[in-house]
Amino acid sequence: MKTGQIKSYLRFLSKNKLFTTISVIGLGVGIASCLLISLYIHYETSFDHYHEKKDRIYRLTSQLDFNGVIDAAVTNLPSGPTLLQDYPEVESYVRFRRFGREAQIKVDQKMYPTSNVWIVDSTIFDVFSYPMIQGDPKRALVQPNSIVLTKTTADRLFENGEAYNQTLFINNTLYQVTGIIEDIRPQSEMQINALVSLSSLPQPFMDAHNQDWFRIGFYTYLLFHQPVDKVEFEQKLVEFEKKYVQPWSAENQIVASLKYEITPLKNLHFDNTKTYDQPKGNKTYLIIFASLAVFLLLIAVINYINLNLAQGGKRSKEVGVRKATGAQQKEIFTQFISESVILSFLALLFGLIVLVISLPYFNRIIQAEISFGSLWNLTFLIPMIGIFAMITLAANSYPAMLLSRLNPIQVLKGNTQNGSKLSKLNQTLIFIQFLFSLFMITATIMVQDQMTFISEYGLGFEKDKILTLRIPADSTARNQLSPWLETINTNANVIASSQTRIPDGSGTGQLMFRIEQDEKMMEQTINYLFVDEEFLDVMGLDLIHGRNFDKNIATDQQQAFIVNQKAAEVFGWYTDALNKRVQWGLMPNGQATNDGKVIGVVNNFNFQTLHNDLAPLVLCFNPNGGNSMSIRYNTAELNGPIQKLQTRWNELAPGFPMQYEVLSTSISDNYQTEKRMHDVLKYFSYIAIILALVGLFALVSYTLQSRIKEIGIRKVLGASTWQLIWLISKNFWILLSIAFVVSTPVVWWFIQDWLNEFAFRTAITPIPFITSYMLIAILSGLTIGYHIWRVSRVDPVKALRYE
Repeated sequence: MKTGQIKSYLRFLSKNKLFTTISVIGLGVGIASCLLISLYIHYETSFDHYHEKKDRIYRLTSQLDFNGVIDAAVTNLPSGPTLLQDYPEVESYVRFRRFGREAQIKVDQKMYPTSNVWIVDSTIFDVFSYPMIQGDPKRALVQPNSIVLTKTTADRLFENGEAYNQTLFINNTLYQVTGIIEDIRPQSEMQINALVSLSSLPQPFMDAHNQDWFRIGFYTYLLFHQPVDKVEFEQKLVEFEKKYVQPWSAENQIVASLKYEITPLKNLHFDNTKTYDQPKGNKTYLIIFASLAVFLLLIAVINYINLNLAQGGKRSKEVGVRKATGAQQKEIFTQFISESVILSFLALLFGLIVLVISLPYFNRIIQAEISFGSLWNLTFLIPMIGIFAMITLAANSYPAMLLSRLNPIQVLKGNTQNGSKLSKLNQTLIFIQFLFSLFMITATIMVQDQMTFISEYGLGFEKDKILTLRIPADSTARNQLSPWLETINTNANVIASSQTRIPDGSGTGQLMFRIEQDEKMMEQTINYLFVDEEFLDVMGLDLIHGRNFDKNIATDQQQAFIVNQKAAEVFGWYTDALNKRVQWGLMPNGQATNDGKVIGVVNNFNFQTLHNDLAPLVLCFNPNGGNSMSIRYNTAELNGPIQKLQTRWNELAPGFPMQYEVLSTSISDNYQTEKRMHDVLKYFSYIAIILALVGLFALVSYTLQSRIKEIGIRKVLGASTWQLIWLISKNFWILLSIAFVVSTPVVWWFIQDWLNEFAFRTAITPIPFITSYMLIAILSGLTIGYHIWRVSRVDPVKALRYE
């Protein structure tokens, strides 16, 4: 393209500032939206890809059936070393066990609560690629009481940054820092702040787990010499179970089964089928977001084409003159393509600016750590460049082709229209925009309805008034705090307190019980909670039958159980649950360490998330309490009580931070995935609406430009502004109504499928569908009305003299 033509085009853009601005912003926002979602998809699909041996690493899982299946992400302790011993294709293994919910690390009499502390085999560095900054990866986790810290954790614990070979305490036990590793990448299945040697576990603990094939609790990863066929190796695991598990089960008279499975590391992030697992991605949501990216970019490109077509009429005489003076169609086509590419690059630059500005906000929504630098990753950048090039060519070719094919004689006579064929194309494009916008708005409203339902649903207890404190494991701090915690009930605002961690929906433990059914003792895996006698009062639960636990009755700790109504129903006890026999801590020959009877039945309450239906629950008595103190207040305003607790805590245990959880917040946190989906839908719904209105703006502009003379004639003949509005807009209302009819069953199916993930869910009503239709209708009406108002003010004589 010649310099003069570039200057001419820039002058055209300058004179048509509205067209330029809308084109750049519309396409730029579409590009930014697509890039944001693409970066997120790339982030989610890149988990654990940085490990050098990723193609040879598999996680071992176990499916236990004790008259109730547990499909668990964890396995027993002996599986890893036994597989290494028996199968030559296994090169190594590593086992992970969480060091409690949070490790209380003490350095120089100061406490540092630290999450993601794992007890692991010394072979971890043979399997995974965790670069070590200081220390010997072969020896760092061999000796008992050895600990390896990430760089950030080391800097946090030791102010001078010199952590290597230093010592620290965890729960009154001394550990030596034998290594420092680089921080774990956010795209990692196992998030790590510190690693403790497996040899640090007490020998009785190791013996108990090594001798029990049904005692699961370790994440086990296998490293193979070569990638293996999943189905083929799982057949070998069947033989493995027959060789080791079945004889042990028969010897101990346990009627149960155990099935092993392996999952490739590269597939692990989206495997949501296991209990006791790490947080996972959701492939369904990823597909939804990918569809969003495609549609948002499609809408932006449609708008861009329509805007180019709308402005094409203003340059039709230029085309006619150039053709009349000898310019060839190819030359004109090349000129318009080149000009449009300039506009596309301006849109790309604007899109990158929008991306930089919105990325931190987007990261907060999706709770990820995507950096702008990820954009320059070649595995991401090269496909994006190719897609952008194709989109630029496709978006600009059609308008350029139409303009370059104009007949110069017709153009110079003022006839530049291409008839109904172009009109049908534009109608199809605006229909797609309406369809997508209706889908986005309706889906967002309905997801919000479910989130509101979750927040307002009665769980069977007063979640808004309960606060849970974590009691330090450190003996010094515990001794200082315990006398004060025992007096909490004397506070006028406290209804009750319990040294029990209240279930927040994140899951309870499961144990194998024997329960009395049809005069037989049947083994079954059941949810359980260890509670003290104050638990029912703190939760506000009602005893329907029987009595509460009593610490003054010596036999209650081992011989008393309370069940919920669901358990009584499922076990066939109904109103006769009292005195039914229950056992746990099972041993051979029908014996058990805890053997007793049901002393009470409580009302059902949701101890799991609303994704799960009500399940049987057994409450076991622990009068000594655990490492938490749950307090029920007489008010839902807990800021004041928290401040008072904080002041007293600091006086009694300086250096030990007070850790607490508001139960309602903890319960709400279980729905972060759904909240992210809602926020992303809402965020991009706004963008979809804006882009749809931009497209409508362009199409109405184009339509009016082609009907200037018609409008002038109608005004001369006495047509009112409202008649003109109806004349121009009726086709758009028809398109919107058709889009509404088409989108309604699609949204209904999508939301119904999503709601099926919840055992407790809101009802689908017509209100969200009507609301989205009315919103689009009102905004479209304002957009169309603005154009008609402008045209209606033009002198009809000028309209009739148009070109």
